[in-house]
Amino acid sequence: MRQTTAFGGLSCLLSTACQRTEWSHCWCVVLSFREIAAETGVGAMTGKSSRYAGSGVTTGSTVYVAGAGPVGLACAASCQLLGAAVVIVGDMIPERLAQARSFGCETIDLRERVPLGERIAKIVGVPEVDSAIDCVGFEAKGQAEQAGTEQPATVLNSLMALTRAGGAIGIPGLGWAKSHTFGTGQCPVLRYNRQLMMAILHDKIAIAKAVNVTVLPLEEAPRGYSDFDKGVPKKFVLDPHGVVRSRKAAAELVGAQS
Repeated sequence: MRQTTAFGGLSCLLSTACQRTEWSHCWCVVLSFREIAAETGVGAMTGKSSRYAGSGVTTGSTVYVAGAGPVGLACAASCQLLGAAVVIVGDMIPERLAQARSFGCETIDLRERVPLGERIAKIVGVPEVDSAIDCVGFEAKGQAEQAGTEQPATVLNSLMALTRAGGAIGIPGLGWAKSHTFGTGQCPVLRYNRQLMMAILHDKIAIAKAVNVTVLPLEEAPRGYSDFDKGVPKKFVLDPHGVVRSRKAAAELVGAQS
């Protein structure tokens, strides 16, 4: 039986969120006051969530929004509100692209065969952006000659390719209702190397013991790689000049004498 939600609408009973009575996570709620919602910009809530979906849009950002449906257009307008310098919207439907241009967005027709990075470069001068947002979802289709073929991963692959190093990608949508946060890239060791060093020096962590460090001379490297490929629970450290082993022996000697 459908229930009235706190938003004054009706539950859809189809999504997992509705079945769990988590109304705030359900995008399928049928609101009773659509006209009010349209006038007060409820649609922009979804778009503005791009700020909180990992895309990091802020003052001066260059942004690419994949998809010019209602969510994509609301997202593009919200990126402008957040201070983006350039908002680029990509889609395959001319009418949707025209709508994006009507409020100041740059647009890219994804039916064309020109690589996306080259199209981005013509707009911002480089083939990458600070932030990119997937407003297409799992119904994504390929580009150019593959425009009619369903390719669920194509948008995310494209966004990863055209987002600059250290940039951010947002994936708002029903498929990400849990609002997960993904962290990728090289470990920012300079941010915590001193704290880690102090933790090691004061015996708060025995990392060598945890990863089971095994020191090998250079001539035993082939055996180390072979064992590692077999999945042995060891971290091999090559010590071609015997420095680690000599220091370890010295430390053990000092420990025995004390």
